[in-house]
Amino acid sequence: MSSKASADPTDGIDVSIVVAHPRWTPEMLANFKDHTVQTLFGPELQRRIAAGAWAEDEPVRAAQALLRPGQKPEIRFNDEVRIQLGVTQEQRQRNGETVEELVNIEWFELPADEQAYAHMTLLSVGGRDFGGFDARYHLPTVREHLVAAAEFLDTARDALEAGRLRAFAENLFAAVELAGRAFFVQAGDARFLRRGTHGLTQAEFNRARKAGNVDPAHADLLNTLARFRPGARYLNRSWELDAAAARDMLDRASELHARMAAESAPAREQRGPVLRRGRLDA
Repeated sequence: MSSKASADPTDGIDVSIVVAHPRWTPEMLANFKDHTVQTLFGPELQRRIAAGAWAEDEPVRAAQALLRPGQKPEIRFNDEVRIQLGVTQEQRQRNGETVEELVNIEWFELPADEQAYAHMTLLSVGGRDFGGFDARYHLPTVREHLVAAAEFLDTARDALEAGRLRAFAENLFAAVELAGRAFFVQAGDARFLRRGTHGLTQAEFNRARKAGNVDPAHADLLNTLARFRPGARYLNRSWELDAAAARDMLDRASELHARMAAESAPAREQRGPVLRRGRLDA
């Protein structure tokens, strides 16, 4: 990063950025990095200099944008930055001594008390620049949804094995709906943090399907299970479900749950796209 605070702190930066979100493409990452640098870090540094809160000759070693849903980003520099890192090191000889030198930073993760937020973090270490980006919100809440969904999924599996198709359909609906809600919680949609409705989840899941953000098979599954409820649970219309179709539905629900569990895993377990020294790598 820049050695002069009076300049753009990331001017000419040659940075490797890792992203903890498999849905983000390299192009999306590159665009967001440019947006963050141009509209957040640079202007905030200039504001601090003008206010006398930052010396013009103070180097920028680290910069971070903490992103809270519905709020202005919080910009941090140097010692203000809070981040956990996964690093790889190797032993090298320096002046006859064996020293550990940094090879790469593999992952960036916010501390436990800030994991409800997204972030973009840039660091300068040993003359090299690294960055981490995580676009996911409310990860602890997302994981709570998925734990609950897993309970309903297991109960649905047991009901199917016992031939209790009404109980199967009702529990599978709960499992799929919870996994669907987790998708929107992770995207920062505040409506799904409050008491939601079945209709809202189904409508937004179908909207996300049209936008290409949800697998059509998973949207179809939620729609089908919602149609089953009046007959299977409330007995106010006829309904039919055979065992083969039920097994297929269980497989699709398990696939949805596994995908959301993978996408909400800690940053240290993710391997998304990388913006590496001016080149985009998937």
